[in-house]
Amino acid sequence: MGSGCSTPTKPVLEWRPTDVSDFAAQAIADEATRHLVVQWIAANDVSGSQLIDMEPSMVVTALQLHGPTTEMVTQLILDIKQRAAQEAMAPEIRTTLKDLPAALEKAVYVYEKYPLVVDHTGGQAAQFFKYQRGCFLLAGNPLDMTEASLRRHLVAALRLGSLMTICFDKLTGVELDTYFLDGAFPHHVLDRAEFFKPEVWSTLLRKDEGDPEPNLFLPCDAFKFALLYGAVAPPPRTRQRMCLVSVLPPDALAAADDGDDPVASALGLKEVRRNSVDVVEAGFDGDIAALDSWLEKGYHLESEDGHKHTALSEAACQGHDEMIAHLLALGANPNARNDAGRSPLFRAAYNGHLNAVLALLHAGGDPRCTTQQGERAFDVAKTKDIAAVLSEWNVETTETLLRERYEKKLQERLTSHVEREQVAMMRIHQDLIATASSTASAAAEALKEKLAALASEAVDTETRPRGTADVRDERGATLLALAAQYDNAESAHMLLSFWKSFQDDNHPMLRAHKRATAVQDVYTKVFKPNVNARDAKGWTPIAIAIFHQSKRVARLLLHHGANPRLKNQYNKDAFDLAQDEIDAALNVVTSKAEIRSVLVDWESAQLQSTLENQRCKGAAPIDPLPADGGATLLAIEQTTARA
Repeated sequence: MGSGCSTPTKPVLEWRPTDVSDFAAQAIADEATRHLVVQWIAANDVSGSQLIDMEPSMVVTALQLHGPTTEMVTQLILDIKQRAAQEAMAPEIRTTLKDLPAALEKAVYVYEKYPLVVDHTGGQAAQFFKYQRGCFLLAGNPLDMTEASLRRHLVAALRLGSLMTICFDKLTGVELDTYFLDGAFPHHVLDRAEFFKPEVWSTLLRKDEGDPEPNLFLPCDAFKFALLYGAVAPPPRTRQRMCLVSVLPPDALAAADDGDDPVASALGLKEVRRNSVDVVEAGFDGDIAALDSWLEKGYHLESEDGHKHTALSEAACQGHDEMIAHLLALGANPNARNDAGRSPLFRAAYNGHLNAVLALLHAGGDPRCTTQQGERAFDVAKTKDIAAVLSEWNVETTETLLRERYEKKLQERLTSHVEREQVAMMRIHQDLIATASSTASAAAEALKEKLAALASEAVDTETRPRGTADVRDERGATLLALAAQYDNAESAHMLLSFWKSFQDDNHPMLRAHKRATAVQDVYTKVFKPNVNARDAKGWTPIAIAIFHQSKRVARLLLHHGANPRLKNQYNKDAFDLAQDEIDAALNVVTSKAEIRSVLVDWESAQLQSTLENQRCKGAAPIDPLPADGGATLLAIEQTTARA
């Protein structure tokens, strides 16, 4: 009944009494009941919009029906209401400016509706449409919206197969049907199949204005029609007949694209996420204990398998009601989609799990979500009960639930994300410190790899590096100070010199990036240490190297600009720390002659360099040769004169 019969092609809201009568006549099998219902519709002039506001019991009472006929009429009303609800759930596409052309194609050729575009990018979508092949009319300009202008532009776009765009910008409450006029701008323009009928488009042609005869006019099927709005709610009647295309900034769409939490995107934060397929499998099995054990180990609630199924998606597919309730209570995303674009609600509806559908809807599951094939949960509902629930569900409730969920997550993230980030950064810093403290020969290479990974992450995410060569331990010692303490010359050499290689644009780590200068800055920031960084008590790396008699590291530090004259909070510098230890009887207890020789050699080199500089400054400047060779000619003349 209902879905199996031929019905009017117009939306239910546009049904006239004759359309309602036709639907009833084909839907009701009993002849007497059918005749009674059709008579009642005609006598009361009942339209589609009036009928969907009526309760079945009201109609049954008005017709004075009893017995089996009551069920027939009740089902008739429910079928019409379900059809209207499905029509009201007009398709929606969310996209970025980059993918807008593909979204327009999807609206026209997949959903078979012309696009109604809402621009949330601050006018960038409007610029896109202005430069498209076709015409761009402004609804706020009276000259653009005259009968003659609309007809002329419509005919031109139809003939050339171009795009006709009407921009309403921030005009609200203005329905497109206020401009409809047969023979100039017909209402069929929103129905692609109807508009391309010769009896429709032929009425637009005006021979006296230069249009060809209808038999010579060939409409181009590449024609497209679009409405453009700013970030405002589109008018409801127009919205219902078109495909809503919301153009969003890339960061606002990142969550839908890659499964990240939209709250993290809104805050500009990076999610620290450990993925485990075991979490997904626990959802599939409905094993709450196993799920909790994996979550306690630090794995993320939104972990995915190879097809981007989450634990909630798998639980919904299998109909594990307790697992679904548990996951939703933990904050699982009810609208996370797999690689085919199927949400948990879609999978629950497809497999006939009514309780799962109800739980997901009440948790913010969006029945408007579409798959890559353009299907919604309603389209694949396995049972009539599920179809009825989805068709009767008020999407305004979904919007409210999604807003509440977002706000709740936002408040949680303000603390929990910061805490997780702090823990993650603490672990990163501890790892770097442990590597720098190692005396192993492979420590330098390991440290280089860890710093390179942090730099690469910062470049890819366009965020600040979560660790650099200047991270400090609990005493305030940097990685370079630790290398000095443990006399790891390889690590010290890497820290002191490797950053210089990034001055070359052809460095392998930079070659793949287009933003060479910015990437150079990031890698340099991560690898370049402060050679004179002080710890909590004022000790510099060179002072630490001298104290621990790390000769190799001390030479490297001095060669790369370390200043041994800087004093710590005990008013001692590296030279003081290089003195022999003497007991009360003035006997040398510990000789530091070897490490002191490093400083003596450095001091001698500094003195020699200073003397050389002074000699260069004191020497008389030599007159340069004139560019024309005049000095050479003068010397030749003087020699000739003496001869």
